[in-house]
Amino acid sequence: MSEFAPDNAKRESGGAEGGAEGGALAAAGSVCAAVASSACCWLPLTMLAFGASAAGASAFFERWRPYFAVGAVILLSIGFYLAYFRAGACGKGSCCDAGARRRMRMTRGALWASAVVVVAFVSFPKYVGALLNAFDGETSEQVWTENAGTSTFVFEVVGMTCEACAVTLRSDLATLESVIGAEVNYPTGTATVRATDPAVVDQVRNAAERHGYTASPVSNAPSSSNTPDNTPDGDTP
Repeated sequence: MSEFAPDNAKRESGGAEGGAEGGALAAAGSVCAAVASSACCWLPLTMLAFGASAAGASAFFERWRPYFAVGAVILLSIGFYLAYFRAGACGKGSCCDAGARRRMRMTRGALWASAVVVVAFVSFPKYVGALLNAFDGETSEQVWTENAGTSTFVFEVVGMTCEACAVTLRSDLATLESVIGAEVNYPTGTATVRATDPAVVDQVRNAAERHGYTASPVSNAPSSSNTPDNTPDGDTP
């Protein structure tokens, strides 16, 4: 029986090498696919952080998000199969050499780390709103407390897929001419714009289209230009 030991060792080591290499490649591929699956959210935010226009980036990657997410899960499953089933014979008491066992342990560790990364990126659109609110929760209301003599326009926005969409659209709307304040609410699918020129309606529509969304005005209510809301009744100069 001992004369077959070298052959068994080579065969088991070869299977372990193949499983480790294939598992590592699958882990790397799953991470790349997961990162791409949430690019519709993190890429526009990154572009805004560097002062670049994020218009259209979210809509482009959103079309491919389901495919990237499914691809990440499939690649991760293949990696675990290669590391735990195809090369499962390379364990204690086997004929694998020490190097093959060490590489297999590293691959399995990388697969579990990749699984965490995949879950984090694939589910990123689900919790990005909480992250953004934690860092930017107080800045959106300050724009409504000043500048009398304006009109408030409310739009229904169709096409947003996560809180990051609202952030990037709001940033774009705030730069429009005559706009003194803008707020986009993802849960309700609305955008509220305070501006000094009614022509802002067309500007908002065009801005939303650049991002891949549709904005339709649902109301516009001129604000009271001279009477603050907190003026006590009965006080006369």
